[in-house]
Amino acid sequence: MILYHGGHRWEGPPTIQQHRRGHAEHGPGIYLTTSWETANKYAKGGGAVYRVTVGPPAGWAESTNIPVTDVIEFVRGLLGRGVRSKSTLESIERVHARMGGGMIPAFALIAIFVNADLASGKYGPPLAEFLVKHGVDASLVTQGTEDWVVVFNPSIITQVTRLNATDTRTPGFQFLLPKIAHRWLMGG
Repeated sequence: MILYHGGHRWEGPPTIQQHRRGHAEHGPGIYLTTSWETANKYAKGGGAVYRVTVGPPAGWAESTNIPVTDVIEFVRGLLGRGVRSKSTLESIERVHARMGGGMIPAFALIAIFVNADLASGKYGPPLAEFLVKHGVDASLVTQGTEDWVVVFNPSIITQVTRLNATDTRTPGFQFLLPKIAHRWLMGG
């Protein structure tokens, strides 16, 4: 799977960084897109666009469930027992009550953290690590004509190449890469 990333601070091997507040709207990960134009927008002001090769994720947030007991233990350990913890645990219990079966969908946990403004800052990297520990390597988000892949497990990124402005003038350069096939999401 080939995607684009636009940013300002990519150095060394891929890692999960703390996102600034309001910059983790789909979870705490490395944001990739099928659109060169979108990546270029994020690279404005001195950044760069990268072509990123991603190996097949072992698990997607949209098709992976996590034991609710593990989720509760993680949230208590991360947030302590204050107001934020209580509110987050109440949200988890509401989702669990609707789902039943002792599990919570990974995408629901991500949404709870995003809605509580906990996916950015210091809580983001531990959430990504927790997701990876439970088999969630990435999430797929459709944004109109493009797809975004939010990578929680940097080890699935196999290659990163910085693109030069001249690369876009090469005949056949793909400004819009193919959307992520549904078979990738379902592990096929």
